[in-house]
Amino acid sequence: MDPGSLLAQAAEAFSQGRFSQAAEFYERYCQGRPTDHFAQARLGESWARTGQRARAASAYRIAAEGFAREGLLPRALAASKRLLELDPSQRGVPQMLADLYARRSEPPEETRFDVDLGEGRMQLALKAAGDLLLPHAAVWSPPAPEAAAPEAPPAPEPESTDTLLQTVEQAARAGLRQQGTGGSSSLEEALFSLAEEVSSRTPSLEALPDIPLFSDLPRDAFIEFFEGCPLRHFARGQQVFERGSRGTAFYVICEGSVRVFRDADKELAALGSGAFFGEMALLSGAPRMATVESTSDETLLLEVPASVLAHLSRRYPQVARALKKFCRDRLLTNVMSTSALFQPFSRKDRRILVERFRARDVKKNETVVREGDRVEGLYVVLSGEVEASKGGQVLSRLREGELFGEISLLLKTPATATVMATRRTSLLRLPREDFDSLILTHPQVLELVSRLSEQRLRRTEALTSGPDTAPPAEHLLV
Repeated sequence: MDPGSLLAQAAEAFSQGRFSQAAEFYERYCQGRPTDHFAQARLGESWARTGQRARAASAYRIAAEGFAREGLLPRALAASKRLLELDPSQRGVPQMLADLYARRSEPPEETRFDVDLGEGRMQLALKAAGDLLLPHAAVWSPPAPEAAAPEAPPAPEPESTDTLLQTVEQAARAGLRQQGTGGSSSLEEALFSLAEEVSSRTPSLEALPDIPLFSDLPRDAFIEFFEGCPLRHFARGQQVFERGSRGTAFYVICEGSVRVFRDADKELAALGSGAFFGEMALLSGAPRMATVESTSDETLLLEVPASVLAHLSRRYPQVARALKKFCRDRLLTNVMSTSALFQPFSRKDRRILVERFRARDVKKNETVVREGDRVEGLYVVLSGEVEASKGGQVLSRLREGELFGEISLLLKTPATATVMATRRTSLLRLPREDFDSLILTHPQVLELVSRLSEQRLRRTEALTSGPDTAPPAEHLLV
């Protein structure tokens, strides 16, 4: 029987619940097509449905290794999870995934060793030279007189964290302090230069793609991450989560597909294998903005709980930095997809435009713009929330993707309202000079911002003249 007929009969038998027969067809097919790892995974599931756990585990192991070496990490994760469900002793598979995809440690520029010589100590400094560590310096320290150890300064009180993004930011700053590099400069960097750190992979693995988040994790953290994230199964039409619910995890599609919608007849997106979703509510702490349901007979999702990410970011400073980059990249991608400011631009031009923005992180109750002061640029809310008020009266609240500061920039006037963060918030700021240059070269942006300004000015006048004349909520002014 030709391979095509074997595969068709295997699929038919599986769909009809004749799993033993399906397994026989799949096995015969895989003998002739050993590189078809999708069929290997289906063979494993067929044997699992018949109770043949050892044979199922063997098939899933072949599938997991094949997917991983072809660069299909989400499918490799799903096959590995199923393998461990069937045979928990197969610990080598997650280690294999970590060897292929986790960030490899880079040799430090300088490594120091303390050697106790009895009558004193010798500190040796070895410096990297290619693949070798060569002597760089040596310092002799005679024995010091005994003295009472000074009391350690009290540890700073941890900041309260309302969202995963705040937890990650705090852990990243703590990691920088432990390394003696400070933390303030990282919070003022130009957000999303998106220059990836160079990963020293072996030449044979150079063809493997970098996977967001996964490829930035050190090996041990990768394995802990894998072990802490369960694999979830969803049938066609089954909801993953509902609009308005609280986000406690985000998801990676390992197999199958989902649709994202707000109303039954208003589909926002259709997502397939390898896609991420659900991270926005998880990072920002806001309710889910849409409902997600499975659109395939079996959808396999890797669930990534906030608790796992928070634990790893506190334990591994490298993970906190990787998560910070991942979180902000996802937030930025969402803002570029939803904010009207970025709609006139192509994907490439959006990235170039974003590079002109600067990052600013503000704490809860911190003032961003004060009424009567000069506005330093156009602001976009990346995550969190800000509140605009005039004369003590709240005018509006702005969340992810929304703009403020444009009225003062267009009219060349001081700020007409005060803007304050209602919780920890990440902002993007386009400096005044760049804004002036942008509207000269992109008249469509000027038209958009001018229209928004006009709406907000009318809204402000209505609110400040009396509640009975207020129009339906637009947004802010500034």
